[in-house]
Amino acid sequence: MLRLDLAQVPRLLEIEANTRQRLEEAHRMLWLGEVAALRESPRHIAEKK
Repeated sequence: MLRLDLAQVPRLLEIEANTRQRLEEAHRMLWLGEVAALRESPRHIAEKK
């Protein structure tokens, strides 16, 4: 089982914020394929945390 290196938590939070921004942009621009792909990312990030 892999464990998250606590030193990497700030990076993970940065990725999480960036993913939210990209998802919002994809919604605004109606990039439905991108929206579908990005919806899975927050769940995976939460699992890592």
